[in-house]
Amino acid sequence: MYNIIIAEQVHRERPDLIKHFYITNSDNIKTNPLFIDLMQQFDIVKNGIATFENRFRMPYFLDTYTDIVLAHQWENPLNYAYLEALYLEYPLVHNASMIKDAGYYYEGFDVKTGKQQLIRALTEHDRNADVYNRRSKRVIERYLPTNSNSIETYDKMIDNLFKK
Repeated sequence: MYNIIIAEQVHRERPDLIKHFYITNSDNIKTNPLFIDLMQQFDIVKNGIATFENRFRMPYFLDTYTDIVLAHQWENPLNYAYLEALYLEYPLVHNASMIKDAGYYYEGFDVKTGKQQLIRALTEHDRNADVYNRRSKRVIERYLPTNSNSIETYDKMIDNLFKK
């Protein structure tokens, strides 16, 4: 819902910015009458900008349909899909606190900042893509299985587990 609200706010403020908004992985809910009634309240749905899609393999969908990834999580601050989007050099608007130094971050459920970050990604990203991609690669490196700090942390966790 938060992604839809953020996109709706951007559309109301800057209708020129969003040409199409795909809501993926919605196959279980998109035929629910209550959900349909709720979605019909949004201009992005009424105007045919938002569509509700099935589940896709991420690389295919990004390559075929996506310019920007708008994501929202709750209690999953290290979703590997976000790292994939960064690795593939897509602008990522998100609220994942463990990677807040990558992408276009907004805190928690802050729709206003999410809207501002999405507008920023839509209007400024291309000019700053090189810096964005370098910063993203540094963040991704933190979570690679070859990162010595991660290896050391996991080793300590496993050692502590067996000490008990």
